[in-house]
Amino acid sequence: MFIPEALVHNHLTSVSAVLLRTTNDQGIYHIVNFLYRYPFIKEITIYNLVPTPLDPNAFQRPNPSLIHPVSLHLYDAPPESDQDGLTSLFSSCALSTFTICYIQDDRAFNLFMDSLYYHAQRYPDWIHANTRTEEYLMHRRWQLDYNDESVPIHTGFANVRHGAMIPRSRAQQFVNQLSVKVLPFYQRQKADALFALWSNSNPVLLSNPLPMTATNPLALQTMKEGVDLLATALKQHLPYFAPHDKDNSLQDRDVRTSCGNDKCLFVTNIDPFPTSLPYDPEQQVSNSSLGSVQLWRDEKGAHLPSPEFWIYRGYHAAVDSHTGTCWNTFREPGPGDYFGLDLIGNMHMQRLVIYSRQEVDADLFQLTANHYDEWNDCDLTMDADQSIERRAVFNVQCPVGYPASAIRIFFRKQMTMPFDLCGLSIDNFNL
Repeated sequence: MFIPEALVHNHLTSVSAVLLRTTNDQGIYHIVNFLYRYPFIKEITIYNLVPTPLDPNAFQRPNPSLIHPVSLHLYDAPPESDQDGLTSLFSSCALSTFTICYIQDDRAFNLFMDSLYYHAQRYPDWIHANTRTEEYLMHRRWQLDYNDESVPIHTGFANVRHGAMIPRSRAQQFVNQLSVKVLPFYQRQKADALFALWSNSNPVLLSNPLPMTATNPLALQTMKEGVDLLATALKQHLPYFAPHDKDNSLQDRDVRTSCGNDKCLFVTNIDPFPTSLPYDPEQQVSNSSLGSVQLWRDEKGAHLPSPEFWIYRGYHAAVDSHTGTCWNTFREPGPGDYFGLDLIGNMHMQRLVIYSRQEVDADLFQLTANHYDEWNDCDLTMDADQSIERRAVFNVQCPVGYPASAIRIFFRKQMTMPFDLCGLSIDNFNL
């Protein structure tokens, strides 16, 4: 699929991986061995911030002749006084061979490479980031709007250290921005907190549970300073600081999380959070202001999920292959609300199973399926003999015989309470 001759026809893009080594353990070796599995990774650059140098021989692959070739580059950071901090993550991407970079550090283990890559192929000009379920609410709080004509801020934060696909052009833009907006050393050390914000665009956030060896607290003060610096740069019309891209809007986004098997994306229009928040240049930042979800709820006067609620009942719980865990819609769905799947590939559908905590009536849902970029309504008929409590089984008949690449399941009635979706099955494809 990724040989040059095939790329002419399938339009899939090879990727350069840029990894940051921050700990003196074996994590970086495990991550590289994991990335070798993915044929779209054609180049790996490791920037080593640890005094212990890396051993190139430790990255040798078994039977390399049987695996797609990957270029490997190792760089040891200079003494701390000369380091560029985390800006090296982006300068390495800017110098990479391919137009899309995959970046992460050695603390995260990203199990959702295929779905992240798939979505980045659909929107190659956007920043796509894995967002730990525990941090998702904080990321949503940092989707900011400021509608002053002289300072058109419509931006969002993304922690790219947990795995992100970014355009090489965005990395080059950030390096150029740093050349005209010189940062002190302590801010360069946290440059990853500024990257997405200074793009003045809304990153795609996939709320995914990620195994972590350790975590670093989000650099809230640096993030607030970064937005203030962005506002100043836009007001002064500094080069490389661009107005918001109107095509990068939050209004129509519905991709929420990767499926647990990494073979699809879960989508829904049901979102319990405000689309964005007003940016207040006079706001004093602290862990209790921009860092507190409770204060966010108080400020908005809105009923918002708690972090504990989201960890156990967020989007990921609908498609984690465990029917005992459930995504809770948090609000009552109504006609026109939907959930569904974007498949990596396509498949024929004859049976749909919906696992839920509520009783599902035969006429509660309407199904549409995408067949070669055309949406078609499909007939759903409940199989009463196969359906049991918490497991509704439907026979599916679509008007065309082509395989489907995506489905949307619409509510046809107004619900009187939030809905719990605990899993989906399409024929033998179980989530």
